[in-house]
Amino acid sequence: MKKLLFFFTAGCLGALVNSIAVWQFGQLGFTSALGVSIAPSLSPAWRYLRISFHSTHAALKATS
Repeated sequence: MKKLLFFFTAGCLGALVNSIAVWQFGQLGFTSALGVSIAPSLSPAWRYLRISFHSTHAALKATS
């Protein structure tokens, strides 16, 4: 159980950091300079989807 919670928490934190980085790169224009049209808003709905998916995926990996 401890291992599962550790991986779930790591997935949450990793997804949060990744979401902020993607948003920041979009705001600064790095993604458009590279020809990628991604500049998401930092809305709660967007963050929730990313964090819930990545944390669940990490927890499932911990059990396999």
